[in-house]
Amino acid sequence: MNNQFIKGFIWLEYTDKKVTVIGNTISKAESSGLDIDHVEELPIVTKNTFKNCYCAVFFQGYSKDPGKLPTFSGNKYINNERNFDWANDT
Repeated sequence: MNNQFIKGFIWLEYTDKKVTVIGNTISKAESSGLDIDHVEELPIVTKNTFKNCYCAVFFQGYSKDPGKLPTFSGNKYINNERNFDWANDT
């Protein structure tokens, strides 16, 4: 993709398709740089830079264990308050 998002974010919501997020720079996001919301499968997230975000990647409603992220590789996390965070629907 090679896009640059400043004070913006990428939001993946309610999809059952395999999604790829590659080669983006996301900076100064006030909430999360990448919001993964109620997806069936983890997206492929590679070669992205998350910089100066409140939270680089946020998982909402992901029912599986987010502790292992085999589809995340080669990303840079620079000066974020949090690199990863998640919340379950209860």
